[in-house]
Amino acid sequence: MPKTLIFILLFIFTAGMAKGVSDTLQFHYGRSVFASLPNQEWWNPEVSWKNKYRDYDKGDTREAYLFSRSLLVWRTDAWHLAQTIETLGWVFALLLAISLGCAHRPGRAQLAGLFVMMLAAFYLGFLLLYGWLLVR
Repeated sequence: MPKTLIFILLFIFTAGMAKGVSDTLQFHYGRSVFASLPNQEWWNPEVSWKNKYRDYDKGDTREAYLFSRSLLVWRTDAWHLAQTIETLGWVFALLLAISLGCAHRPGRAQLAGLFVMMLAAFYLGFLLLYGWLLVR
């Protein structure tokens, strides 16, 4: 088994684990191990989403820090971190799968490289646009 395939499977496994964490936090938090952990402002999805804002309870809905509501939202709470890990796991698995396929087909590497660059540009562009739309 090529090393690249092992890494692809590892990224897919990581994405699946992160999906399980985010679903547990969202749908079964009260019965999960996360409910007994310290720092509930980070783990509890009923209150952790407020970490994006300076002081949501007092009506201050400005960003807690630059890009806390968009590009750096993964730093605000456990649910967003798990979602980011899941997304990155799938992206890296896809990129490695493309590279594995191209390694056996000389001549297609340039086309695959262009596709990967376009995918990365679209994804990053979407994140930036989405982030800027959330900034007031």
